[in-house]
Amino acid sequence: MNSCRNRAGDQGNIAIELLVFGIALPALILGFSLTAFSAQRSSMAAEQLAREAVRFAATGSGDAQTMQLLQEQITEELSLSTGDISMVLIPKPSGTGVIYEAKASVRGAEATALMRKQD
Repeated sequence: MNSCRNRAGDQGNIAIELLVFGIALPALILGFSLTAFSAQRSSMAAEQLAREAVRFAATGSGDAQTMQLLQEQITEELSLSTGDISMVLIPKPSGTGVIYEAKASVRGAEATALMRKQD
């Protein structure tokens, strides 16, 4: 048993470790998490906008005014600006009716939704 250990290599300041592991590291994790949550919010908003647009179009209430109100509603609910959102609704005739395709983009996140309306 060696009771006289050499502790010369175990010198340092606990304040530096506290600063790095107690403040800086959690701040970096928080910053990364906020960025990831913002991207997820944009993705979910694009998906919601595309689905609602084809739903309105397939039920027959998909006029330009309704689509504008839909964009304004999602903009307001998710605290976005109107420049962050774009949407295109494309009706495609098919043999059994019309297929509506909506392409939505919110802050770079894109989503597409399809719905068929039978004759």
